[in-house]
Amino acid sequence: MQNQLNQQVTHSRPNGECTKPFYYGDSINAVVVNALNDMHGRLTDIDMQIKLRDTQLARKRRKRNGRCTACLYTDNYYYLIMADEDGETCNKVLFTNSKGEFYVYRIYYPKYTEYNKKFVAVVFSETKNWVCLNVEKLTEKRLYDSFIAAGVKFDLKNTSNKIKEALWDLFAEAIANIPDGSMIEVNGTAGWNNGKWEHSKNFTGISFPGNPELPVMNKYFCIKYSGKELLEKFWRGISSIENRYCRIVMLEMIVSGVLASLFQDAEIYSDHFLNFVLVGRRDKELFCHLYQVFNRGRWQIQEASDKEKVISDNIRGINDEILIVSMPDGLDAYGQRKSEKNLNRIVNKICRRDCSSLNIPWKVNASLVVLNEFVSDLDSAINIIADECIFTSELTDMLKGNAVDAFLYELVTYVEAHMAEVRAVIKKWSSNQDGNMSLVLLKAIWEILSEFARDKGIDLAVALGIPGTPDWGVMWRSLTDRQEMGERMVKAVRSSMSKFYVKEKYFGCGYVKDSCYYDNEYFWIPIKVFKEIMKTNCIPSNKYRETLVKWKQQELLLPDESGLTYKLRVDGAAIQTYRFRKALFDQPLFVPIEGLGKDEEHESEKGMRVVWHPQNSENYKQCKH
Repeated sequence: MQNQLNQQVTHSRPNGECTKPFYYGDSINAVVVNALNDMHGRLTDIDMQIKLRDTQLARKRRKRNGRCTACLYTDNYYYLIMADEDGETCNKVLFTNSKGEFYVYRIYYPKYTEYNKKFVAVVFSETKNWVCLNVEKLTEKRLYDSFIAAGVKFDLKNTSNKIKEALWDLFAEAIANIPDGSMIEVNGTAGWNNGKWEHSKNFTGISFPGNPELPVMNKYFCIKYSGKELLEKFWRGISSIENRYCRIVMLEMIVSGVLASLFQDAEIYSDHFLNFVLVGRRDKELFCHLYQVFNRGRWQIQEASDKEKVISDNIRGINDEILIVSMPDGLDAYGQRKSEKNLNRIVNKICRRDCSSLNIPWKVNASLVVLNEFVSDLDSAINIIADECIFTSELTDMLKGNAVDAFLYELVTYVEAHMAEVRAVIKKWSSNQDGNMSLVLLKAIWEILSEFARDKGIDLAVALGIPGTPDWGVMWRSLTDRQEMGERMVKAVRSSMSKFYVKEKYFGCGYVKDSCYYDNEYFWIPIKVFKEIMKTNCIPSNKYRETLVKWKQQELLLPDESGLTYKLRVDGAAIQTYRFRKALFDQPLFVPIEGLGKDEEHESEKGMRVVWHPQNSENYKQCKH
């Protein structure tokens, strides 16, 4: 029996190996032997599990040491590929919302060349989404952050570190080797772009973290006001301007600014600017109400006394608008010279299209308005005296409302809808230039404005109080004539004095209606009389007012306040007059001014005139002249 047991235990495996290492012959220890054998089997199983786990861990370490890559599969999705050292791979979807081949473009800013090597765009062909990024000091993290900022979604099964590795493997080389010509041009300024009026609310360009602060992003355009009622109010305000030529040029200055880039495409631009000579306490914000195109309500006036770089930075951001420049008063000689020098730079840049001025290497599409205390002698200046004849109460009331906002909105809306017709008008005039670029521009704008008004059911000439088509030649000569008006005005006053009474001013002198007054130093002419004299002698109001301002600067005209007039009191009557130095109208060897007028008390002696000796201002002899 014992021998049979021994044989059974010993030969339990085919190869004769004993499966139980412990064996005792006596039956007393059988329980112990069985327990030990069972424990040995369990230990063997544990050892095998440990070896299997070590093998798996080693394999995982080999996978972790393998770098992640990414590629485009036939389903147009990108997959993240993880490969271990044994060549085994594991593929997972990389993007969930970006498909198709990608293309890399350099972002080109024609007006901001300092940014041209900094920014690129990655475009996915099927989903059409963009990823824009700053490539300066590009790292895996910055590349990953740019994709997150652009709204690209990743499969959540992938860790951020694996995604960073895959992105770098997929895009880094393509970004570093962008072919010449692979670029996307971004204008960056507000105004006309491919036939559309762009501003901060409808900018169709690209924006991304780190993108330069493009001017268009800060150009708000008001679209809240429109309608025929506001347009009619606008026309009434403009038509109240006394001088019809000033009426036309002030209106067209708005349009020349708004359509500046369209005209520039046809090489038409104005080489003149409006120089508004401020008379009295004129509110400068009124000019912003009239001429500011963007950000209306946050009035923006460029001070000519600013540093050149400040002026340059401001002008770099303007397009299809009107630049308003203020010439400061009360400066010392150095400050005045600096302001005049800056104004010349601005005129060179805006009016003469100088690509070297103000360190701006392109032509700026804009119009220019200058607010000044003085008449400008620059050839490009059209001087307009900003007094009550220009800024009438009706115009001022209109400017303080929303009529200009409505005009601007209706104008750009019309041009967008009729771009082909507008460009045809511009092209027609570009081929009919007569050597005067500014005059051609005015004619083209008049035709566009006429069609715009007709589209709104308005006759432009009637609305502006202008009979028929303007006489452009006469208008231009009236606005830009540089001949000396002072001499004409002096001759006009002297030749007209015979129609008016001239009385000496002294304490207790009597009042005579429409009479001029004099003393040894001054000569007073009532405003009503002066205007009649100018009209009779065909001297335009804008020209004589311009000359009056010059005389004020030369202290030949002496008002009692900040304007041009002087309130004279005679025998209890208050008369609004111009007070001149009497020497302005007195000429050597000729009759003094007071001797040329009617004398109420000596009408029978009006043929007698006083001869003035040049060495002595005293009247010393009466004789026939």
